[in-house]
Amino acid sequence: MKSTRLGKLFGLQMSFTPLIFLGITGIWIALSLVGYFAFDIALGESIFLGFIATFLHYALELIHSLGHAFVAKQVGYPMTEIRFGVYGIYAQTIYPKDEPSLDSSIHIRRALGGPIANLILSIILFFTLPLWIGNWYWVGMFVFLDNLIYVVQVFVPLGFNDASTILNELRKMKK
Repeated sequence: MKSTRLGKLFGLQMSFTPLIFLGITGIWIALSLVGYFAFDIALGESIFLGFIATFLHYALELIHSLGHAFVAKQVGYPMTEIRFGVYGIYAQTIYPKDEPSLDSSIHIRRALGGPIANLILSIILFFTLPLWIGNWYWVGMFVFLDNLIYVVQVFVPLGFNDASTILNELRKMKK
């Protein structure tokens, strides 16, 4: 799917696919409805808080991708781009097309960079959660749990995530 370039951040090209608009809309509506029906928040405030939580979801996605980028740079095989909107709600890390064949340990280290960044953030969010007061608490709880998914996914290979990369590289190492 064609992507639209946004510019650079930390030397990485930022882009998005049109699916991001479906992702943003879907997450925003879902979170607004949860706020309204499950937490009995006024509709206008629920819509506003749902938008903030949606924005924070994509901020977590950026932090995750920057974790990959940091480790990739450390191992000497850096990323070139972060593309938002994969499956509507995720970002994809892009590496050079002409990258040489790399040792499995490098792939594994790069794959672990994102979840480690989110693990550090999860610890911070856990200890700051009591500071989120009133109706903002459910936004903080969503952000904490959403961020925790980025950590836990490293153990659940889905074919497109970090766990899949790690599993594939471990299989290569075994051969």
